[in-house]
Amino acid sequence: MTESTSPLALPFPAAPAIDGVALHVARAAYKNWDRCDLTFVTLEPGTVVAGVLTQSKCPSPEVEWCRAALTLGQARALVVNAGNSNAFTGSRGRAAVEAIAARTAAYLGCQPSDVFVASTGVIGVPLPIDKAEAGLDAAFVAAPCGWEDAAATIMTTDTFTKGAVTTAVIGDRTVTLVGIIKGSGMIAPDMATMLGFIFTDAAVEPCRERCRRRTRRASRASPSTATPRPATRCWRLQRARLGTWRWPMTTASARMHFARHWRICATSSLCWSSATAKARRS
Repeated sequence: MTESTSPLALPFPAAPAIDGVALHVARAAYKNWDRCDLTFVTLEPGTVVAGVLTQSKCPSPEVEWCRAALTLGQARALVVNAGNSNAFTGSRGRAAVEAIAARTAAYLGCQPSDVFVASTGVIGVPLPIDKAEAGLDAAFVAAPCGWEDAAATIMTTDTFTKGAVTTAVIGDRTVTLVGIIKGSGMIAPDMATMLGFIFTDAAVEPCRERCRRRTRRASRASPSTATPRPATRCWRLQRARLGTWRWPMTTASARMHFARHWRICATSSLCWSSATAKARRS
């Protein structure tokens, strides 16, 4: 993170906690800096996930891992490493992702495929497994944190935290969507090295496939429209005000509306719904 704040900086929104989502941050010391650089998010059993990934022909092991896990449509955890992208690292990079997923799965008592992993930072340097595992152990016992802390922890060259929050009325229930994102330059091809995550307490399991399609459509209409300025490698951030919706909407259309009005791009644009298990019991 640089000292000079971008003129595009916006205040971080007041985002409420999402039931079924717990945020934790810790220091893995991927770089010589005095800040947290590992984000650990736990998700309630039964959480549904949908997402889109970079179109790069040389994706990192994390992207390949998430692409395979997305086909299963469920998640229990998200781990984000900042300071090392683990890209162009071959089998050593893949081993690091597998180690992170395995350690997290053992802690939560779930399958490794239920753990999503993302990394951002230096290219061409394998993610050090010993630092990742030490950071995870610290995150496992860390106190829960807020959205801005998580948004700050996933940053690398960003000069300010980026987040958005909105609500939607679905039937007779009001649901919340909260998103955090990082990235300040390398955004081509679509969602090159940027990370974005949206969480909601809406129960979307009955329309899981439709949510996947809508997430892809929303990405084409919103994140993929961000454009860098070639001379400065800056990017344009276009964000509309997100108010409270008062008309009936499906969860899928609410998510698409949210994404279209939050015009920034991401390597991994992943959406979680943590309400599925509770919806089944209610």
